[in-house]
Amino acid sequence: MTHSPNPAWPRSMARTGGLYGVGVYVLLAGAFMPVADFFIVNVAPTIDALVAARLVQGATAAMLVPQALATFQATLEGERKTRAIALYGATSGIAAVVGQLAGGLLVSANLFGTSWRPILLVNIPLGIIVFFASRFVVPANRSPHPTGIDLPGTVLFAATLTTLLVPLTEGHSASGVVS
Repeated sequence: MTHSPNPAWPRSMARTGGLYGVGVYVLLAGAFMPVADFFIVNVAPTIDALVAARLVQGATAAMLVPQALATFQATLEGERKTRAIALYGATSGIAAVVGQLAGGLLVSANLFGTSWRPILLVNIPLGIIVFFASRFVVPANRSPHPTGIDLPGTVLFAATLTTLLVPLTEGHSASGVVS
């Protein structure tokens, strides 16, 4: 599973879809761009290109989750909404486990001497299927009471999370720190 480079990004994307009524288009971009990026990641010639491609991949994948949940909220009622959100959560959990297992098997298999690259190639046909299927299945929707994007709040939220998470993840590697 690809994660957003900044947790504030999905919230902004959810508001964008609701505000401009482009939820289905943001959802389609969120489904297509990671697929294109999976290909770019697999042919990345350097570690810098790989990291840059993974950052773009995370940002575009983060467009997908809030649009899917906002679509459930806007188009479903009662029991159907509850069932859709429950299935979404269950599917996400199962996908996280199966993805780790399948990724480990593919890396261990070292297909055609390609090392880790097949773990991302698997996502390309799946993403293409989702992209085309969603064009016919996902209804366009717009929030009847759109809320604007709180840019200062989003920037403050992103800065706060970054200030908290960077030391937590990188603190052990700082020189001069006694563990």
